[in-house]
Amino acid sequence: MSAAPRALRLLQLDAAAGGSAGLVFALAHAPIRAWTGHAAGVYAAITAANLLYAAGGALLLATAKRRGHLPRAGVAALIAANTAWAVVCITLVVATGERLRPLGWAHLLGEAAIVAGLAAAEAKWVWPAAR
Repeated sequence: MSAAPRALRLLQLDAAAGGSAGLVFALAHAPIRAWTGHAAGVYAAITAANLLYAAGGALLLATAKRRGHLPRAGVAALIAANTAWAVVCITLVVATGERLRPLGWAHLLGEAAIVAGLAAAEAKWVWPAAR
């Protein structure tokens, strides 16, 4: 594959992080909800979003392997998804902050910072490797 190794490693890390977070949230829902104060619907949406995002990242990597290059449309969608998720996390803090425990605030603000950072890194290193 002609994509830069750094770009591929970053995409692998991103997909693995989303999948790991979603899996942990799915398997340990009761204690994590208690620790964070997330409402059931919000918690389910966060879990599903992480798992779906990981699946999308894996699909992008598989497509890149099959085609021999990273497709620009897929990379653009990934960067947009990370950016949008950062906004969603901040919106959830504003909308549900009064019921969140400190760990819930830390989770949402931390996740927003991480995915915003990933969007920036992917725009810098993955986008140029896509075609």
